[in-house]
Amino acid sequence: MMALPCIRFLGTRQSPITRTLSERLERTGLWNIFNPSIVATVGGVAMTFRAGRWPGERPFRAYYLPPHDGAPIDLTAAFTAKGVAVVSDPKLFTLGEEIWVTFNTGHTDKPNRIFAAQLHPALSAPCELHVSGRQAIEKNWALFRRNGVLHALYSVHPIIVLRALDCRLSGRIEFERLGADVKKHPAAPGNLTLGSQLAALDGDGNDFAAIVHSKFYWRKRRTYLGLPARIRFDREACRIAIGRSYLAHSPGALLGDRVRHNPNLQSCTYFSGVIVSDDRAILGYGINDVAAGFAEIPLSVLGFDAGT
Repeated sequence: MMALPCIRFLGTRQSPITRTLSERLERTGLWNIFNPSIVATVGGVAMTFRAGRWPGERPFRAYYLPPHDGAPIDLTAAFTAKGVAVVSDPKLFTLGEEIWVTFNTGHTDKPNRIFAAQLHPALSAPCELHVSGRQAIEKNWALFRRNGVLHALYSVHPIIVLRALDCRLSGRIEFERLGADVKKHPAAPGNLTLGSQLAALDGDGNDFAAIVHSKFYWRKRRTYLGLPARIRFDREACRIAIGRSYLAHSPGALLGDRVRHNPNLQSCTYFSGVIVSDDRAILGYGINDVAAGFAEIPLSVLGFDAGT
């Protein structure tokens, strides 16, 4: 189909943790669960994902599954009640002990809108994120805190980092671009975009792990694969090291699925979450917009170990 370098397949990299996460999603009874985003908390693993309430329901809704399990919370319903009717691509991240979600309003309205909202300890109204000169359609800003200030990794290639100017003023946070590193970095083949949110590799907010997406085209259809990315900060300078081995669920998943919710999609392993624990990483991802996948893999395999 296309010439690709080394691909690591994740479907066989299962563990008691990944099986537990899959079972929790199955117990919700929802239809067509995909794109699980995950964060670790003291109470367990929290998740967001997309799904339908019954077979055939479209558009898909966004859900939150708290770390203590229980019934999933319908984020689409919750945020519609707060004035935002479309909740696409929900991604979890933490700020201290707080659990937050970021999402966008899809691709129908141009420009679409980017939001963040607190989920724990209490559900807040969505707060819009804005920076001047943004693109018409955007999916994901990777939010994190450095030196007590909210930041966002806005773009992987070129590297663009944003810093919040104010916090939740009238339901909106305005960002500014930090000084960009203009040096040329070798780019991995394909169009690199943000996938997961960031997982801290240190306690100082200087070293993060993430999974980014590389996009390929075949007869006007897109294929998404993952690549590990390590993000390091030195003051305001940012360096991103991209791994060389692609990440996908399985050889069969590369061919796509008979059910195509998106006619422009050939196949995708869509990475929506990463947890770092000791020397292991837990990855959460969607498979062709029809299923959810989890994998456990050593940090050293992804290039995230402390010695590199």
